[in-house]
Amino acid sequence: MVIAKSFPNLRFRHLTGLAQPNDGREVLYVTEQRAIIRTFSGRQDVAESSIFLDITGRVNEGGNEEGLLGLAFDPDYQSNGLFYVYYSASNPRRSVVS
Repeated sequence: MVIAKSFPNLRFRHLTGLAQPNDGREVLYVTEQRAIIRTFSGRQDVAESSIFLDITGRVNEGGNEEGLLGLAFDPDYQSNGLFYVYYSASNPRRSVVS
């Protein structure tokens, strides 16, 4: 078995997820625990990612298993643009699906 990095030119901080909507494009989205979603081309030689969403003001990443933990795209994302995020929040401490 050989293990290799899929996107060797990209670096992420505390990656919590990888998703790709069924929208006909070869674009991938990664979630970082600190509440940032990055997007990039699905090409292995890609060298840059862009911020798709930054919700650091809403997310509590203080605990080991807290932060931005999930991303899901609506089945009709291509036509309606809807997606959902799952994260930890504070005051009061809670889990949020938004």
